[in-house]
Amino acid sequence: IVRLPGDLKDRFPELQQAARFDPMGTGKGLKDWWLIPETITGDGQRLATFFTATFSEVRALPPKAPKAKTAPKSTRRIP
Repeated sequence: IVRLPGDLKDRFPELQQAARFDPMGTGKGLKDWWLIPETITGDGQRLATFFTATFSEVRALPPKAPKAKTAPKSTRRIP
């Protein structure tokens, strides 16, 4: 399996027919997680080339924005 954010999956023709990774068998699958087709995983050189290309694309993505910090909730109980 491979996790490719957003529309990054669409940049790789090898993944056009890739199925979503669905470990629970719900038919929904996990967002941005894809099963790498056997045509790629069955060939070590092709798999290495694929991972090199995907790593390059992911590294070129802008960094994620930090989440805003929320104020701590009061732990004091009101009777």
